[in-house]
Amino acid sequence: MARGNPEVRDLLRTCPALLMSDVCTAHNVGKMADSHNARRILLLQKIAVYGYAYMQAYIDGLPWKVKSQSLTLAAMLEEKETKT
Repeated sequence: MARGNPEVRDLLRTCPALLMSDVCTAHNVGKMADSHNARRILLLQKIAVYGYAYMQAYIDGLPWKVKSQSLTLAAMLEEKETKT
């Protein structure tokens, strides 16, 4: 619902990711989040629970068909500009 709405985007930028993660998790049950920033929020929640080292080892251990730089935890946590 935030797509294209500058007021909502500003509000989301001021909220800690952990406050939004439960809603995102409920919305994205059984699939990876739809956007980079949604995946980032979910990963930040998991890092808060399990720690960065655990999540990095977990993601590095996934059996990717094609491993690329964009499939690293560091790349997944980069903030990206969103279209408003």
